[in-house]
This record gives sequence, structure tokens and C-alpha cells, in this order.
Amino acid sequence: MLSNATTPRFMGLSYTAGKKWGTMLKGNQTKEGGSWVPKKEHQVALMLRGNKASVYVDGHSLGEEEVPLPDEKQIEFVYFCFGACVKQNADNSTNIVQEHEQESHVRVTNVFLYNRPLNST
Repeated sequence: MLSNATTPRFMGLSYTAGKKWGTMLKGNQTKEGGSWVPKKEHQVALMLRGNKASVYVDGHSLGEEEVPLPDEKQIEFVYFCFGACVKQNADNSTNIVQEHEQESHVRVTNVFLYNRPLNST
């Protein structure tokens, strides 16, 4: 999840009940793409280069978008959410958001954060 103080959640990745990957760019859910396969290893990349946000799964682009940088405020990773996520309500209270009220078991390994562009070398 990438965000700044004035634009919460402008880039994210999720999967649907239909086992398709879904992206969120500029706070809006975009088209679904690619299949999410349980117990299969997936490589995921959320990239921000200048003001261009891109989402990749297993080397395939799921979308990219120019994201406005209001007042040129720095954009940063706010948090990672795997499985059930926390939603902030208008009254600043929070609640757990989890589809179908099922338990969520997610295993995440080999997570790397880079503050530089990656290239093929």
C-alpha cells in the first residue's frame, strides 16, 4: 500500500472471491487480471517511479497510472496488509475487514523493499 497524508491508499493489490488479482490505483478498484492460485508462489511488485505507479504479478503488468503528487509531498509505504485488513471509519474507529468472515491464512516470504529502480542486471 502506498499513500501520503492527503491521498490515502492510492496503490494496492488484492484478490477477489473469484480468485482473480485486483488492483487499486488512485483509490479506485481497477479491472481484475490474472488468476490467483492458492498454495502457488506468486511474485508481486508494487512500484512507484516519479509519479507513475505500477503493479506486477508474476512478471505481468496489472496496471499503471499517473498518480498526482499533491503539494509534492513525499509518498511512502504506509503498511502492508496480508489476509484480514483494518479499515478506518469516518469517526476514526477501526474494524477488521475480511470477506465472508472466514479465517485467512497467508504465508509471505522473501519480502524485499528497495528505494532504487530495479533493472535486469
